[in-house]
Order: sequence, then structure tokens, then C-alpha cells
Amino acid sequence: MGRRAVLVTGAARGIGRAIAGDLARDHDIAITYNAAADEAAAFVSAHPGALAVRWDARCDDPAALVARVAAHFGRLDGLVNNAGLIRETDLDAYDPAAAAEV
Repeated sequence: MGRRAVLVTGAARGIGRAIAGDLARDHDIAITYNAAADEAAAFVSAHPGALAVRWDARCDDPAALVARVAAHFGRLDGLVNNAGLIRETDLDAYDPAAAAEV
């Protein structure tokens, strides 16, 4: 069956990068990044054969992302949906309704 292909979103740094790095030992890995192009390039350099795709979870098409990864590896066997958005605000200014719109 060979190596399984896994997509890890938001994996240029932080928890996503750690997950992708662990999986890269025995999987073909695709990662997404938005603003962290240098970190994504470093990941690919450290894991030859990995694919890094610039993708913004807020507005880019997830189906197109899946199709691109599947075309690159010939399959897609798993997804770790790690991408997230952090908005810093003072606790006094926190608005749960606005946070729910993200």
C-alpha cells in the first residue's frame, strides 16, 4: 500500500508543525500555511518530498486544496484540521457574538 498521504492545515509552526513533523517520519505530508512562508519552506527543506501550500482557511476553497494535495501524492488518506485564527483583545472588550462569526 505504501506511505499514506496526510494533509495538516496550519502546520508551518506551533502545534501543527509538531504534528506534521511527527507524521512525516512515515507518511507523505502536505502542510498549509498563510503568513509563515519562511517556516513552511524550512519544513519542506527538513522533510524532502513534503508539500507546502499557501492556503487561507477564511476564504480559500477547501475542495481545491484537497484536490491539489491528492493530485500531488496520487491520494489523500488523512486530514489534521489544525488551522486556526487568533485575535487578541482585552478581556473587557471580548464579544462572544463577534467571536462566533470567525
